[in-house]
Amino acid sequence: MIVGFDLDGVLCDMDPVQLQICRTWTTDTEKYLADIYNRSRAPLLNPRMFLAEGDIWYIITSRHEAFREATEQWVQKFLPDCDGLFIVGGTPWWEFEDWYEWHKIAAKAKAAKIKELGCDIYIDDSPSFVRSIREELSIPVIQYGGRLDSKWNK
Repeated sequence: MIVGFDLDGVLCDMDPVQLQICRTWTTDTEKYLADIYNRSRAPLLNPRMFLAEGDIWYIITSRHEAFREATEQWVQKFLPDCDGLFIVGGTPWWEFEDWYEWHKIAAKAKAAKIKELGCDIYIDDSPSFVRSIREELSIPVIQYGGRLDSKWNK
C-alpha cells in the first residue's frame, strides 16, 4: 500500500499564530525566524503506526518552497525513513487576496502529486483539503486532527 501524509497538523504540530507571523517576513532576520519556526515543530503522529511491512509512505505538503531546507532537515531529523518528501506549495498563500483561490490551487497540486505517486490513501488535517482532494481523486482521503477551516467553508 502507498500512503500519503500531510505535514503541518498531521505529522508535526502547527501553531496558526506563528504561521501567520511567518507569512509577513520581509527582512533576512524575519526570514531566519520563520525558518527556525519550521525547524522547531514537534512531531505529532507516528506514520509508522498506519503502515505494514512493505508499505511505502510519502509526505506531501503545501508548504512554500522557501521553507524547503528547513522542511527537509525536519523530516531527516524525525522521519528519516520516509520514502519521499514533496513540497507542492507553489505561490505562497499570503500572496493571494482571495485565500479560497490559493486553497483551490494548492488542493489541485496535492491531488496531482497524490495521483502521480499512486497513493492508495491520503491523510490531511484540513477539512477543506480533504473535501477538495476527494472531489479530484477516487481514493480514500482521511481527515486527521480536526482543524477547523472556516475560511474555506464555501
